[in-house]
Amino acid sequence: MSPLPIKLRLSTAICTALILLVLPGFVFVLAFSYQRNRLASLRILADSIQRSQFTSIKQSQSYLQEPSKAISLLANFAVYQPHLFREPAGPELLYQGLISADQIDALYISFEDGYHRVVTRVDDTRRRSDPQIPHAANWHTSFVDPFRFGLNRRRHRIFFDHWPNRIANYSVSTSLDMRTLNHYKYAKATRRLFISQPIINPDTGSLVIALAMPIVYRNNFIGIIGANITMDSLSSFLEQNRASPNSHLIVADTKGTIIAQSTSLSRSISTIKLSQGTYPSTLLNNDHNWLREAYLYRFKHKRDSFIFKSSKGQELSISFINFSPELRVPWQVIVATPTHDFVGELQQTTRFLTILSVTILLLEIFFISILSGRLARGVEQVTDQLRNIRELNFFGQLKRSSFIREVADLESGTLLLRSALQSFANYVPLGVVQQLVRTRQPLVVGMEPRPLSILFADLVDFSSHAECMEPTDLVSQVSAYFAAVTDSICEQDGTVDKFIGDAVMAFWGAPLSIENHALCACTAALNAVSRMESLNLDWLSTGKPEMHLRIGIHTDTVLVGNIGSTNRLSYTAMGDGVNVASRLEGKNKEYGTTIIISDSVLRSAGDSLISRPLGMTHVKGRRGSFLVHELLGIHCPNDHDTVITTPPF
Repeated sequence: MSPLPIKLRLSTAICTALILLVLPGFVFVLAFSYQRNRLASLRILADSIQRSQFTSIKQSQSYLQEPSKAISLLANFAVYQPHLFREPAGPELLYQGLISADQIDALYISFEDGYHRVVTRVDDTRRRSDPQIPHAANWHTSFVDPFRFGLNRRRHRIFFDHWPNRIANYSVSTSLDMRTLNHYKYAKATRRLFISQPIINPDTGSLVIALAMPIVYRNNFIGIIGANITMDSLSSFLEQNRASPNSHLIVADTKGTIIAQSTSLSRSISTIKLSQGTYPSTLLNNDHNWLREAYLYRFKHKRDSFIFKSSKGQELSISFINFSPELRVPWQVIVATPTHDFVGELQQTTRFLTILSVTILLLEIFFISILSGRLARGVEQVTDQLRNIRELNFFGQLKRSSFIREVADLESGTLLLRSALQSFANYVPLGVVQQLVRTRQPLVVGMEPRPLSILFADLVDFSSHAECMEPTDLVSQVSAYFAAVTDSICEQDGTVDKFIGDAVMAFWGAPLSIENHALCACTAALNAVSRMESLNLDWLSTGKPEMHLRIGIHTDTVLVGNIGSTNRLSYTAMGDGVNVASRLEGKNKEYGTTIIISDSVLRSAGDSLISRPLGMTHVKGRRGSFLVHELLGIHCPNDHDTVITTPPF
């Protein structure tokens, strides 16, 4: 099975897993709640629209039905006692009928013989129409003489501040003939209640709706009971009975002519000015795009109630509702309401809950990422530590112990492994340990020939020092000596093989191959001598004895590898070249030098070395002689020589 191409960090994996566990359920609950709230909004909207339609048409019809009942009652009374309306009791009868419905502006009776009696309210519009009306007047009654008076017909007017307290009266000539008015004619012709389109009130010049109920006495038409409703009062009524704060009520006939509208629309769609004159607004010819669009939408889709979005993006509930056939008027009520008025609060709550839920989700993801980071931090630290251990980098420590037991145990195990491996590296050449860790293969007994540069270092007169010095002082100075030598060796990638008493054996070229191992060995030797000189200066300043170093270096092909038994191994180099390096270290005493190298070292290092020939020599255990040299320094890359002085001992 091939490894995965992408390896996630533990914190990322934990965070992703937690999010995948939490997110689907959260999104499902959020979507489910939103859908349920949406369905609830639609149900509430449908119920609200239905209630508003019912309420609007009922209220609009009742606005006409109440005056209709009042004039119907008076008409029935007039059938039996029509003469009472010509007598002083007549104004009282009309006044009682007038105050029975607030929307009635004028209530009157008109007979075929031309007699006409009326009772009206006095408002600012009526006062402006007639300067003779007293400012304090609130009620008015008048009667017009019948036609038998001929050219002497007069209208007799009486004004009241409160009924029946008279405050003024006057009479004027008149030619008024109620029989010429359309609502009178229609009531006479149909013998039933008639409600007119808006007409001009002859007294005030303002638009009114006239209601006429015929008076039929013994199957003969003798006159009408009439009532006027001002358009202003109808518009105010529609304004007060809107379905919602931002809705509109419009009364129009079946041809689309606007009869009345709520006050908020009155100024903008009451009339339209054209080049030929001023005409009533229609549903198709007005100043509101949404009303024209709704009217066209109705005919296009053949629906009386619908929800649509205007060109300006406003969603509206529109209803066209016809008046009851009982009123015998070809009128309809248009209810226009923004859907936001019905379900705006619920939609706002839904949006708020959605935003709140998303915010909570983001916060959960944030805290999940923090928690996953906390959970993974201990494992990641252990992973980093294991990576360092693999590279044999023992710097740095785990910052803190995890609060999770298993991770804490893993940290403890890692620290134990680190400590054990670090201790192991102190006894075994570092390259061997690196090879063991990287190859993941166990060490086995076996050696191979390989060209190496071998170094032996030893202290001069160590036995004398050991005899004269305190053990603790001896151990301290010898340890400093070992540190100076081994540090110099390791800096040049050498392998410290073993410590033999006060001697150090090291080599270059194994287990890691080095291109110019002879030069590295010579550099390490010079650095070691330099460090020992610094140590001697410090020891002299504190009254301690000096310790001097002697080094021998030889380059040759020797056997290198693991030697020993299956239970205990040692990584070392063996062969004639090792013996030669050891003997060269001892030759320093004979020549009075510090570092002696063989001719093979000089050949391998090339022209980089600065040396002095010492002559031909031979070593114990080897036939023949060979040329040896004293190592004095190394040529630096900037062409300046680094020279070490090696005083004789």
